[in-house]
This record gives sequence, structure tokens and C-alpha cells, in this order.
Amino acid sequence: MISRIDSSSLDPQIPFCSKCVEELKRKMTADFHEERREMTRVARVRDWTDEEISAMRIELRDQLYEELKSVNKPLPPLPGGDDSASRRRTMGKQPNLYSFDGIDSLATALRKYVLQCQSAGFERHNAFKVAVSGGSLPKTLTKALLAQDDEAGKVDFSKWEVFFADERAVPLDHEDSNYKVLKDELLDKIPESMGKPIVHPIDVHYMGDVQEMADQYQDALMKSFAAKDSVKIPIFDLLLLGCGPDGHTCSLFPNHELLRESDAWVAPIEDSPKPPKKRITLTLPVVTGGIKIAFVATGEGKREILSKILDTEEGRSLPCGLVNEGGAEKVSWFTDHGAVQGVSFPRRGSL
Repeated sequence: MISRIDSSSLDPQIPFCSKCVEELKRKMTADFHEERREMTRVARVRDWTDEEISAMRIELRDQLYEELKSVNKPLPPLPGGDDSASRRRTMGKQPNLYSFDGIDSLATALRKYVLQCQSAGFERHNAFKVAVSGGSLPKTLTKALLAQDDEAGKVDFSKWEVFFADERAVPLDHEDSNYKVLKDELLDKIPESMGKPIVHPIDVHYMGDVQEMADQYQDALMKSFAAKDSVKIPIFDLLLLGCGPDGHTCSLFPNHELLRESDAWVAPIEDSPKPPKKRITLTLPVVTGGIKIAFVATGEGKREILSKILDTEEGRSLPCGLVNEGGAEKVSWFTDHGAVQGVSFPRRGSL
């Protein structure tokens, strides 16, 4: 079905330049998404059942994978690997680590930081485009953002546009939904005087097909950040992220093939090591491409993984470590003393 590029004609003995190969793969992938959207539209006009449409999409996806395999290009090394330019940090360009004596002081500092990012976003494009993960982060955000106005400034949610750094393929009212957590903990508590943000949940009509769900979410990003052919990646003003006990962030897990994804903005995952298995996630280039990236990690339970991420060579290859490598000084960690006890990575005194 994907006939615009005849990859079978490629001679596997000819070593293509990496730039040409990546451009070819990008063109093949773009053609795939275009053709699948068109065929889905036609199928719906012809009253195909959801099962028939899903089978057609899977067939197209499998064909794309076979086409890509035929391109003479080995998998690239993980970003941050020994031969990666991201290893070669410029002197002084490293993540910022902040440690506080409790959640209250952390929230105060986080509020100041977010307001600084908000102000910069307003200056750039009169909007504040944010990606947020789930877990315990929304509760901390509520404490930080819904505090009374102070000298740090005022949160103006009316100019916020909120996307999810990752989401589970579940109904929006499901306990595992990151949207539900953010809605319950923060969105429903925003007073009218602070305005209401634009929020982009997943399209639950595609829960049975996470590839299509990822495509639809990428479409939402395209509409907000301009067409993909004119913007390499969406540039968020701020990404607010958590850190899992295994060093994962968003739904990017250690040693998973998604860490190598370099073309898609949003990718599906059907074998998440942590339930639920089916999810979508922003890809690593999108995460590290943000103007600012903030991790929030608290509690003694984070001590071991933060020590690994921040102090060891092995930790650099974990997803959070790869964000540190790719984002460098754009990355800030907001922690409490318990989470970084024994960590030797240098702390910063203030924002």
C-alpha cells in the first residue's frame, strides 16, 4: 500500500550517508501517516467497522516496519552513549539541582520558577505552552500554583496551553488517567479569577489503537506548534516531569526501543514495564527540546535512583539521565533533602 518509495530497490551493500538514510526514513514515515489517514477517512465513508479499520491500520503499520527494515541503517546508539555528542558537555553546562527542607519551601521555589517561565513564554508568543506528567506531580503543582499572589507574580491560566507528557490508554475518568489526576488535583481547583487553561486530553475513541492515538495527539501538537514540515519539533515553554524509581520519565523506560525514536513527536508504547501497558508518550527529542525542563522528586524513596542518575556513569543512560544530557543547563531538579541525601552532585543555592 505504501508505494511512493520503493525501498526494495535499495542495494543493501551500498552504505548510504546517515543524513540521506534519515531523510528517506522520515519521508517513508510521513507518507505512511498521510496514507493511513486518507484510507481511514475512505473506510469510514464506506461504513467499515471499527474492527476492519483497526486491522487495516495494523496492516499498514506492519508494512511500514518492513519497509524501514530494508533501509541499510543500523539502529542509532542511545542518545548520551559513548559516541554521542551529548556526552561532550560544554564546561559548566549541566542540570541545576535544588534541594529544600520540605514540600512547602520546594513549592514556593517551584512557583517562582514557573512564573519566570510563564513570563518568558508570554514575551515570546503571548502564551505559555506546558507539558505535564502524572504521578504525585499535580498535587505539588497545586500547592505551588494556587498559592496567594506574592512578589513572584501572578499565574495567568487563561494563556496556558497544557499537554500531557504521557498518557495511559484508559478512559479520562479512570484512576490511571493522568488527565484525571491533573483535573482532580489542579484543574478543578483553579478559581475563575485565575482564568482557565486550554487542556489537551487524549482522544479516547482510539484507546484500542495506541498508534492512532499517538498520531491524533501529534496532530494536536501540529495544530498548536505549526505544521511539522516547518517545525522540526514542538518547543514547549516548560515541561514538568517526574522521575520513576527505575529512572523512567514520561513513558520512556530504561533500555526501551522508544528511546531511539527520532522522527515522531508522540509515540505509542504497548509493552510498558509498568501497568497499564498501553500508553502514548512524548519522545526524547521533544522532551529535551523544551525551553525549560523541570523534574520534581521528593522523599527518601527517590534517594537511590537520584544518586544513580546524578552521580554515576550508568545513570546517564537512564531516561532521566538522557534528559539531563540532552537538556543540560535547561534542566532543573526540585527535590527535598531526603531525596538527595548522600548525592554528591553539586546543588545550587537559589534560582
